[in-house]
Amino acid sequence: HRLMELPLSVDRKEVMAENTYLLTLDGDVDFQPDAVRLLVDLMKKNRNLGAACGRIHPVGGGPMAWYQ
Repeated sequence: HRLMELPLSVDRKEVMAENTYLLTLDGDVDFQPDAVRLLVDLMKKNRNLGAACGRIHPVGGGPMAWYQ
């Protein structure tokens, strides 16, 4: 939403939006920086890719429940 408020041309905003990615993770997910680089590369190659999910291996402790 902040991008739309910037005093830039529509063309510049479009370029910035094309190169903006959101990464959301649970607090107990452990990942390597190379995995993020590979994911961004994949999203750059395929503009239709909107979300990606892999196997998640929680690293926390205590009771756990799986919901789908």
